[in-house]
Amino acid sequence: MNIFKQELSQQRRSALLWIAALCGLSLLFFSVYPAFTKEVTSSKVIISNLPASIRNALDISLADFFTFFGFYSYIFLFVLLAGSIFAMNLGLSILSKEESAKTTDFLLSKPITRNKILIEKISSSLCVIFLVYLAYIMFAFLGSQIITNESFSVKTFFLINFSLILVGLFFFSLGLLLSVLLKKIRSVLTISLSVVFAFFIVNLFGSVIGEDRVRYLTPFKFFDPRYIVSHQSYEINFLIIDLLFIFASIAVSFIIFNKKNIRSAV
Repeated sequence: MNIFKQELSQQRRSALLWIAALCGLSLLFFSVYPAFTKEVTSSKVIISNLPASIRNALDISLADFFTFFGFYSYIFLFVLLAGSIFAMNLGLSILSKEESAKTTDFLLSKPITRNKILIEKISSSLCVIFLVYLAYIMFAFLGSQIITNESFSVKTFFLINFSLILVGLFFFSLGLLLSVLLKKIRSVLTISLSVVFAFFIVNLFGSVIGEDRVRYLTPFKFFDPRYIVSHQSYEINFLIIDLLFIFASIAVSFIIFNKKNIRSAV
């Protein structure tokens, strides 16, 4: 019984849809960029008339918004939001779909350990996550080469985009943890949207009030594009927090899943 291949087969259609969604989102924003760069003066007037709270919430700085990385950082916030919903949804459904289909006890009746079941499910999900995110990153890189003549650091570009993977893994591991903690999940998408948007609102709140300590409360603040542009690296303390949370959540999920009583489908 190859759970890994079965999971990949089941997630293939969803992966293609998310690749299309993320690439379509970036294409929509990229199509606007030439208009901004052609009419910088008038665009600055429009943006400067926006309330400061809105500019802060959307992470718009007049000092660098009309540079490629300044504009891309704005785009990337929404890509990060969509990519996080995808990862959270995947983490939540990894086990809950078996309970919804009432196939968990059937799966556990096979000559395979719970650890192996979870390892294969996580492995297949990680493959899908990397496939979707890497497809987006390559699409975004090709798009950036088309829309701008401005020279920019390729290293910086990929560091910004690789943070999508790091934040996505945060939400995937959180979703996985919730899937073993919650007794019954009626709607995976409802929980995914609620959790991700809660973190996103905390991110917006922190940007509006300018409180740096809020950054520790939401993964949307862990990897600041402006810091990456300036230093061509991540802030090590936030990188450590992110990685520790990912590994701790997955480890705790294994412990709980091995001790969890599985309800019979009968």
